[in-house]
Amino acid sequence: MSHSVAVPKPHAWLPAGAIMALAIDRVLSEVVQSWSLKWFASRAVRPLDALTAGPVPTGWEGQMLLLDRDLGLAVSGDATAILAGAMLDRDVPTDVQTDADRRVFVEMVRICLEDLCRRLAEAFRFDASARWERFPGDTASVPDGVLVCGLGIESHAPLMRFMVAPDTLVEMAKAGLPPPERGRPLAGIACGLAAQAVSVSAQIGRCSLTLADVAGLNIGDVLVFDRALDAPVDLVVNGAGPPLARCTIVQNDDRFDLMLLDSIGG
Repeated sequence: MSHSVAVPKPHAWLPAGAIMALAIDRVLSEVVQSWSLKWFASRAVRPLDALTAGPVPTGWEGQMLLLDRDLGLAVSGDATAILAGAMLDRDVPTDVQTDADRRVFVEMVRICLEDLCRRLAEAFRFDASARWERFPGDTASVPDGVLVCGLGIESHAPLMRFMVAPDTLVEMAKAGLPPPERGRPLAGIACGLAAQAVSVSAQIGRCSLTLADVAGLNIGDVLVFDRALDAPVDLVVNGAGPPLARCTIVQNDDRFDLMLLDSIGG
């Protein structure tokens, strides 16, 4: 009779860094959502994809905003008209705009993007004194290996590309950890060893013999110790180590007792 053995299915492990990436995507989504609710009537701007490695947008007819080269926002050339239209809740045709209209729209979008940059810097734990730098979209220098996410209105191509360096994510995750609990001081050694049982004995003296002498000992042989009969004896713990105190042997009926001559450890 043959027996079938059930083979367990392999676990679907998450790839390395997946949990952190999900957490950062959530932070970015919350920042963009709160910013969008403040500035836009009904055309919400939101992340269009998850944070992934590159490519960094180049050659955009727009601008690049960088914060210490670790946090970036690439803004396309079409973003001004589309974002201004989202703020006004109507389309803003570029072919009928006057110079005065364009100046108003540019200023509106500039203030709007500055608010987004401030929120991003705060969410990713940058110092409040850090300043964003503006570059033309085709000249900004962005470090390799950054993570990129498109931001835009669902019916449009990405209006902006959010970029963050991996080291920034690591520092953000570390900063979000709770502070370590302060350990309680260790109890005194005396408290820890108070219940430890030990053997206390008295050393009345010593003598030195060879192994041959020890092997040849017989009944009636006398060993001469190095201590006088009335000299104090040493009190030791577990038969070894330095003496704890000196004591003298006293007779108590048919038993020997030890009377301390000085304090323990004195």
